[in-house]
Amino acid sequence: MKSAQPALCLAALLLACWGAAAQNTLTNPRTSAESPARAPAGSPLADAPAPATSKGGVSITTNITTLSVNNEAVLVTLSGVSNPTEYDVIALYLANRTADNSHPLKYKFQLANQREPVVLFFLHNATAGNGFSNLSYAGKSSVIQISNPNEPLQGHLALTKDPTEMKVQWTTRDPGTPTVKYGTKSGTYTKTATGKTVTYNAQSMCGSPANDTGYVPPGSLHRVNLTGLTTSTRYYYVFGDPSFGFSKEFTFLSAPKIGPNETVHFLAIADLGHTELDGSNEYDYDESADPLNFVPTGTFDRAYQTLTQLIYDNEFQQQGSRTTVEMMANDTTQEWTLILLNGDISYARGMQTMWDIFMDQMEQLTAFVPLMLTNGNHEVDWVDNGCRYALNGNIDSGGECGIPYFARFDMPYNTTQQWTNQWERPGPSSGAAWYSYDHGPIHFVTYSTEYDFNAGSPQYEFIVTDLQNVNRTLTPWVVLNGHRPIYTTSSSGGGFSSVTTVARDLRNALEDVLYQYEVDLSWHGHDHIYERTCPVYQSECQPANADGTQSAPVHVVIGHSGYELSWFANPDVPEYWDVIVVEHGYQRCSANATSFRCQMISSVTGKQLDEFELTKPANWTPIGASKRSKFTASYNKIYNTDNVVEVYGLPGVNWTEAQDHAYAALLGANASLITELQGMEEVVIATVNGAQAVGGVPDTMPDIWTTLQPFYELLTQYSAVNSSVAAAAQPALIPMLAQVEKVANLWGSQDGLWHISERAQNAVPPTVKATASLQPVQQPVNLMEGQQTGFPVIQAAGR
Repeated sequence: MKSAQPALCLAALLLACWGAAAQNTLTNPRTSAESPARAPAGSPLADAPAPATSKGGVSITTNITTLSVNNEAVLVTLSGVSNPTEYDVIALYLANRTADNSHPLKYKFQLANQREPVVLFFLHNATAGNGFSNLSYAGKSSVIQISNPNEPLQGHLALTKDPTEMKVQWTTRDPGTPTVKYGTKSGTYTKTATGKTVTYNAQSMCGSPANDTGYVPPGSLHRVNLTGLTTSTRYYYVFGDPSFGFSKEFTFLSAPKIGPNETVHFLAIADLGHTELDGSNEYDYDESADPLNFVPTGTFDRAYQTLTQLIYDNEFQQQGSRTTVEMMANDTTQEWTLILLNGDISYARGMQTMWDIFMDQMEQLTAFVPLMLTNGNHEVDWVDNGCRYALNGNIDSGGECGIPYFARFDMPYNTTQQWTNQWERPGPSSGAAWYSYDHGPIHFVTYSTEYDFNAGSPQYEFIVTDLQNVNRTLTPWVVLNGHRPIYTTSSSGGGFSSVTTVARDLRNALEDVLYQYEVDLSWHGHDHIYERTCPVYQSECQPANADGTQSAPVHVVIGHSGYELSWFANPDVPEYWDVIVVEHGYQRCSANATSFRCQMISSVTGKQLDEFELTKPANWTPIGASKRSKFTASYNKIYNTDNVVEVYGLPGVNWTEAQDHAYAALLGANASLITELQGMEEVVIATVNGAQAVGGVPDTMPDIWTTLQPFYELLTQYSAVNSSVAAAAQPALIPMLAQVEKVANLWGSQDGLWHISERAQNAVPPTVKATASLQPVQQPVNLMEGQQTGFPVIQAAGR
C-alpha cells in the first residue's frame, strides 16, 4: 500500500492492496431484501441508510453482481484514489449497513459468509482516529446479491444418548422444511427424516458487540434427528430442503453399541478458534480498545503498551486452528466416531460473522464425525447472565452470553434440571448446560466450569448423581470433560477467575468426588498448552491399586488446539506433572474394556509428542465409593509446597503491580528504550499467532521466542543494575523466559517439549517421542489389535 497509483485487486472479503493484483474467494453470504429505511442510532438490527456519495471520485466495481456458488472468486477494481495511505482498506459489509453502525465483516484480504447481500467499502486512511466509520468512508461497490441464499451449509453432526441415533445440523437463510435423506449405500437414500429450526436475534443476547455492531443474522439453524440406525454402520446422507435443494453427499460411521465388547476411536481438542482461509483480516471484538491502535509513538505509554503486548497474548485469529482441523480431517489412522471440543469454540466473542467462518472451517471434519462440546468462558461469560464469574465483571463472551453456542450445538443436556437466568431470552429454549452419555465402553460426563460447581449447586448434584449411577460393568471407563482445568501449570493467578484460583476451587469442590467414584481421566482446556499429570489426588501422585489399575484420575489439559500458545508455564514444575508440551495439536484415542490409549499429535509437524495407556483387567470391578470415601476422609496430605507460582500465580497476587514497577524501572533506567521499543512494535503487531512463523508454520516456540527475546534481554540487562527491575523479574519471570529460550532452541529435535518427568522418561518405550514422525494420512493402523505394545502403562509412582 505504498504506491501512489491505485491498482486492480481481486478480493475475497476485504482488501488492502496497492501496486499488485491479488485473487481471493468470497464465501456465499446468503441474501435478503435490501431496504433504504433508516435504522435507530447505533442499531444494526434494521436496514440502514446507504453511505454518503463516494468522496473524491473513488470508484469500486466488481466483476459480478450475484454470487452464484459458494467460494466464488470476485474481481474488485479500485480507481480514483488520491493520496493513498498504508491505512487504506477495502472492507466487506452487509449491504444494509454503514461503517458507523456495524463493524466490517472482514478487511485486508478477508471475507465473511453471511446470509444477506454484501457491499465493499473503500475506507481511506482508516487510522485509530478515523477508524472503520463514515469518517474514513470514501466509496462503495454495487451490492452483490446471492443466487441461492438457502444453499445448505455448515453441516455438523452430534450424538444423542441413544447409539442408534445421529443428529444432523446445518444453516440456511430461511426455515423451509429441514430434511435429511440417508442410506447405507452412496447415492441411494432409502430413508428420510425431518426436524425443526431455531435461530436467535440481537435482542436475545446480553451486550455489545454481540447485540449491536457485531451482530449478523445467523439465519435458520436446522436440527434433524436420524433414528433407527444400525450401530457401527456407515451411512451416506444429504441435508437441505425439497424446495431449496440439498447439500453434496456426506458420510458417517454410526455410534457403537454401549458395552465393554466395543472398541472406540475418537479425537479430543479444546480452545480451537477459527481462521480466515483466504488470509484476510478481521475486526477483533476489542480491537478499538487496543492502546497500540491509538497511543502516540515515541511516548512512555506507547513503550509501556509494547512491553505489555510482548507478555500478554493477542486476541486475533487463531491460525493454529487451521492446521489442527486439516490434520484431524486427514487423519485416517482410525475410523473416528467422536470428536470432543472442550470449550472456547470459535472465539467469535460477539462478532457473529466469526461463527460463520468457524462453522465453514469445521464442516470438512464435523459433517463426517459427530462433535460433542462443552462451553467455555468465551461462549457464556457475561456480567448479568448467571455465570460463576458474573460478579467479577467477566465479559469474555463479547455479549453473547451463550446464545449462539446453545442455538448452534444441540447437545443431550440434562433438561430435568433447568437453570434460570438471563439466557431465558427470545430465541431457543434453554436447558441445563451439563450432560452425560455412553459411547462404547466409556461413560462421558460433560460439565460447565462457567456455572456454579460447588457442593449444593444443581451442577454438583448432577455430577454426583450421575457418577453414582454409572454401570461400570457396561462402561468400565469414566471420563470428565470441562473447560477450565482442575490442575494447571499456568503462572496466571491472583484474581477470582484466574486459572490458578479456579483450579483450586475445582479441586476443593470435585476432587474427592472424582476420587471416590474412580473417574479415570479428565480433559480440560483454557490453558493453551498440553499438560498431563500422573494419577493424582491432593497434588500427590498415587500408587497403583492391587490389580494394577490407577488409583486416581489422570488430568490432561488440551487447550493447545488453535489459540495462541500459553508459553507462561510454571518454570518450577510441580512433581505430579508428567508431560508439558507447548505446541499446537490434538489427542487421538482408542479404548476397549481393558485398554484406554491416547496419543498427542502435533498439528504443526504431524509428530507424536506424547502417548499413554490406562489399563484394567478383564471383568474389572470398582473398589466402591464407600471404601474410597473412608480413604479420602482419613487422607494425611503430606504434600507441601513453597512453589509460589503454583499457589498464587506469577509472582503472587501482585503480579500486575510488580509488572508495572518492572516496566517503569526499565523505561526510567534508560530513556533511549522508548525509542528502541518503537522498532519492536512491528514485531509485536506482526507476530500474532504465527504471522512471522518459521517456515510458514504457525505459532511455534521459535516464533514465541522471536517475540520475547528482546524483552528478555532488556530484563536481564537491567536486572543486573536495577533492584526494582530485579525484584519484579525474579524469582519466576526470568527463569520462565529462559525456559522458553531453551525449548525454542531445541524445537527441531524436541518440538515444544517443556517438561517430562523422570517417570515418563523411564517409561518403556519413552512417553514422549518428539523425533518419531507420524504420518496420519498414511495406511491406517488399528491401535487396539495385533501386537501393538508402543504405549507406556500408567502405574503411578508412590508418594
